[in-house]
This record gives sequence, structure tokens and C-alpha cells, in this order.
Amino acid sequence: MYLKTKKQSNQQGFTLIEVMVAVLIVAVALAGLSQTLAVMSHQQSSLAERVYATWLGQNRLIELQYGLGGEVEKTTESEMLGLVWQTQLEMESTAIPGMMRASLEVRLKDGKHPATRLVTVLGE
Repeated sequence: MYLKTKKQSNQQGFTLIEVMVAVLIVAVALAGLSQTLAVMSHQQSSLAERVYATWLGQNRLIELQYGLGGEVEKTTESEMLGLVWQTQLEMESTAIPGMMRASLEVRLKDGKHPATRLVTVLGE
């Protein structure tokens, strides 16, 4: 007859190394996710800025087309959605008499880069 002298146990679970590797994998994944969310947030705010600038630029060009502004100002400041915007207008003659090319840049006040640039043709 065979007698067991030692108590045998089938312990199951994770070792400390396995737990540490799992925590490391989760930490790397969360860091990557955090970076992705930050980039997406920045892109969303940049997209909103470009949309607002386009609306403002289109309004300004419509004013030019219909002569609503009276005398044409090359640089203007406007407030829209709680932000101050600057527009810079450049007018050039075209090969067609009586037609002018209007190029309008819109940027946030003191902004380095234009949020949008719109181009149209205006007739006299």
C-alpha cells in the first residue's frame, strides 16, 4: 500500500511575473489610447476653427459681392462665437475686364496661420 507523506496541492493562479507583465501591457495600451485621444481632441478643435473661419470668410465675400460694406477694407476684425477673427483681403485684376480676383484669409486674432483661405471672382 502506498501512503502519501506530502500533501500535494494543485495551486492555480498567476505568478508575480505574469501579473507584472499584464500590468505593463495594460499600461502601454492606456498610454497609447491617451495619446490617440489627445490627437483626436486637437483635430476636432482645429476642424471647428476652420469651419467657423469659413463661415466668417463666406459672409465677408458676400458683403463684397453685394457691396454691403461700402468702401472695401483690406483688413478687418470681427467677433464670432466669442472669438475675435481677422480677415486679410487681396484684390487682383484678371484678364477679363471688369472682373477682380478676391483672395481672403481668415485667422484668429494674433494667430500665426490662417484658418482658411477663400478665393472668388467679383464683377463690377
